[in-house]
Amino acid sequence: MNQHLGEEDLDHLLARDLGMVAASPDRDVVAHAQSCAVCSGQLHEIRQFAQRLRGLSAPAPAAPLATCPTEDVWLLLAAHIVPPDQVDSLLDHAAQCDACGLLLHAALLDLGLEATDNEIASVASQETSSSAWRADFARHLRDYVAKQIPHPISFWRRLLRSPLLFLLIALVAATAWWTFRALHPSDPGSLLAAAYTERRTIEPRFEGASWAPLDRQQNADGERSQHSLLLKAEAEIAAHLTKNPNDVSWLDASARAKLLENTENSIQSAVATLEKALLLDRDNFHVSIDLASAYLLRSQFFNHSEDASRSALLLSPIVASNPANETAVFNYALALEKLQANQRAIAAWSTFLDRFPSSSWCTEARQHRDALQGQTTDRL
Repeated sequence: MNQHLGEEDLDHLLARDLGMVAASPDRDVVAHAQSCAVCSGQLHEIRQFAQRLRGLSAPAPAAPLATCPTEDVWLLLAAHIVPPDQVDSLLDHAAQCDACGLLLHAALLDLGLEATDNEIASVASQETSSSAWRADFARHLRDYVAKQIPHPISFWRRLLRSPLLFLLIALVAATAWWTFRALHPSDPGSLLAAAYTERRTIEPRFEGASWAPLDRQQNADGERSQHSLLLKAEAEIAAHLTKNPNDVSWLDASARAKLLENTENSIQSAVATLEKALLLDRDNFHVSIDLASAYLLRSQFFNHSEDASRSALLLSPIVASNPANETAVFNYALALEKLQANQRAIAAWSTFLDRFPSSSWCTEARQHRDALQGQTTDRL
């Protein structure tokens, strides 16, 4: 599939991981999630949040009030030997009282109706403070109980493991997830990688971005309205930098957005922003990779060979210390090519092809190498 995964596909993959759905996602969806850097990054972010959500500890239980039933009442209810006319009122109370709800649960455990650790953790971590929500939940419990076979033990076992309970947990988890996504925007790297792939305007690569054909048309102000992801990214970047103007990751993101605009002014601004970010964090090789790209693009706009040299010098130690960094190896070969160091560039492109034979960028790398080899043959 050529398009990135939508929210429905990502949520289906997450639901499968959590065991909330039996059916496996479409094979094309799974294959795309494994091969696409953008989508795999988004799925990884979702999984991390789900793990944090499932690991949340429950708040300290409240103490029973003076008006609460005694503990032995919950044991009698769990054994199903209380008068029938008291069942509804006791269920209502347990659904609305945290302390008595835990006592009822403990009574069920005493009778051998043990829930799994995951079930206990999932139920304990849910927010049920709304009285309206609790009343509605108690009503649903009564409706469900009324349809069951009135056996003292199997009755409660089915209630504890009922589909309604898991539907409730799934609903609360989904609501929490969508709230998180609304309150926590995507990380800057993912936003700009997606914008890069949506419309690739520059030759140097961004980390995390999938291959896309190069759009060689010169950017104009009117064309920016067609670059929807870039506009969205720029809005989020501006909001974050207003709050923290020295945040290195968002400074890097701001510079990437300027690189994608690919105008003389935007490239100059990107260089200044990345140089500031590198002063704030000198060991950040992600910033160094992007600054090398900015120098390379500036050398093309202003025909400054010294900027191409700066680009190669920044990337050389990164390639040496991080040989598995595909983006750095690719951009280093590109910088050598722009320097017209053809033999070194050919060797660098060959290194990329040997080191990353399954990369989606191999076709473009091979085209660069073959073109340079053709130029060398012509001179001979």
